[in-house]
Amino acid sequence: MKLKILALTLIFAFITTLTGCASSSAELAYRLTAGIIALDWSEGLYTVSLVCLDPRGAKQGDEAELQYLAAQSVSLKEALTKIEESTPQTVFYGHAAAIIIGESALQEQLEELLVFFAEDNRVRLNISVFACEGEAAGFIRLKTPHKMSVVGTVQDLIEDDGAGESFTKPFFSLCAGVLSHRAVTVPLISARPAELSSAKEEGDYFELIADREIEIERSGGLMYNSN
Repeated sequence: MKLKILALTLIFAFITTLTGCASSSAELAYRLTAGIIALDWSEGLYTVSLVCLDPRGAKQGDEAELQYLAAQSVSLKEALTKIEESTPQTVFYGHAAAIIIGESALQEQLEELLVFFAEDNRVRLNISVFACEGEAAGFIRLKTPHKMSVVGTVQDLIEDDGAGESFTKPFFSLCAGVLSHRAVTVPLISARPAELSSAKEEGDYFELIADREIEIERSGGLMYNSN
């Protein structure tokens, strides 16, 4: 009798585990994982743009498809809320590879951006931060030869930093420097036409590099330094 009860208990526990796995799989299917967060500022408005990995669009054995989301508001909090309300999926920021800050936002709103994300719990404190010339929203839509496009290419740049081939800067380091009014630098990420072995759509693809830094002066000006 005891053995029968034990067996039934084990079967029940096994079924419960399977149900939990199925539930977790379902939750993952309805999760959008932010890969890159782009931040812009123009005429008193923030524009937040995300490139996300969408597991629902992936075929078996393939990478998740990319989905682009964006919203504009007078505050970062409102812009992010608008993005999250625009999709039935849950946006998860914990695995985001980088924050890319557009030129105007870097010049005019950097301290406000850093304070917001330092107090907000969406992103990791060691997320990499880059600056770009012009608007970050357009930059994250560039096509690169990587199968995960700009998300995979930026991740490769971050990994190459250990070999001294590119600049990267963790959020907490940039935040500490700016908020303590020290001179700080931000890696500049830029694009150039990619040279592909195949002529197929060659002009549509770009290579990303991060071999320069922008020095932020206390006056708000920007200085460019080469690697």
